Amino acid sequence: MKALIYFAQLLVLCSLIECGKKCRKQDGLPCDSYQTLKPGSSFTIASKECKKGRYPKKENCYWYFDVDGCSPTIHCKTIDIKGKGKKCKGDKLQFGSDVFCGKKRDVRYSPKKAVSKFDVLFKTNKKKEGKGFKCTVSCVAEQAATTKAPATTVQLEDCECGLPNRVKRIVGGIQN
Repeated sequence: MKALIYFAQLLVLCSLIECGKKCRKQDGLPCDSYQTLKPGSSFTIASKECKKGRYPKKENCYWYFDVDGCSPTIHCKTIDIKGKGKKCKGDKLQFGSDVFCGKKRDVRYSPKKAVSKFDVLFKTNKKKEGKGFKCTVSCVAEQAATTKAPATTVQLEDCECGLPNRVKRIVGGIQN
């Protein structure tokens, strides 16, 4: 009888911690990686793959990037992440302060302004799982700032400064 109770407890505990969870890391950087993005560099990040090709529950994975003289971009051919709503409640893939979830193709993201750090977060809850994501983080050289030529003013010969330029007009067939 004690053995049966012990086995039942083990089954309950195992279901809580997902015993036997056989997930494999896809190609790319492991969770909690630190890398430096330089012009021309490129890294792959991806969710783990568990049974039925789904990502794991209760995942909390970060990738940290320092940015050195370039503009980071991220490209995901497809994502399948089970978050809901604008803020992706539940599961989400987050780049900076922007979050992504749902089934999407050709997801591209670049920060709106120059950054020195670029972090990516993949967070899941204990409910449904999707097929996940595989993205490429790359960095292109920053373009040199373009400067505008100073504005030039052209002075017309018959213009007198400070006086309004009132041109004669034809209104109702009569010249004014």
